[in-house]
Amino acid sequence: MYVSHPAGHLLHNLGEGIRGDLELWRDEDRVEFLPSPVGANPGDLMPVATAVTGEAIFLRVPDEPSSPWRVVVQEFASPA
Repeated sequence: MYVSHPAGHLLHNLGEGIRGDLELWRDEDRVEFLPSPVGANPGDLMPVATAVTGEAIFLRVPDEPSSPWRVVVQEFASPA
């Protein structure tokens, strides 16, 4: 699994990566493969990592501040 360092760095920047991935996943051709919209609002999916086998890993923003964050994995070989 690949996760960029949260601090700004010349080669890797988690914030910039997430912003770029949000734009990518908001593309109408990709939205249909996700169970929720991407973004930073409650219930949205925030892309945070990728896997060497092609999966995209998201954190689901909790509906309430005290609710737990959930991990959502999008497998590219399947729309599940």
